[in-house]
Amino acid sequence: MRAQWDEVTEIIAAANAYTAKTYGPDRVIGFSPIPAMSMISYAAGTHYLSLLAACA
Repeated sequence: MRAQWDEVTEIIAAANAYTAKTYGPDRVIGFSPIPAMSMISYAAGTHYLSLLAACA
C-alpha cells in the first residue's frame, strides 16, 4: 500500500500514543542504535522514548 510520509508518521504516532495510554508507556518498545554507531540516532531514539514515557 502506498502512503505519504506525513500519513505514515501520523499513524505511527497515534499507535504509540494509544498503546502508551491503554497499556502503559513501558509497553512501547523502540530501537536506538548504540552510541558508537551514530550519536545523533542514539540521542534521537532515546529522547523520543523518554518523552513518550514522561507524557503518558
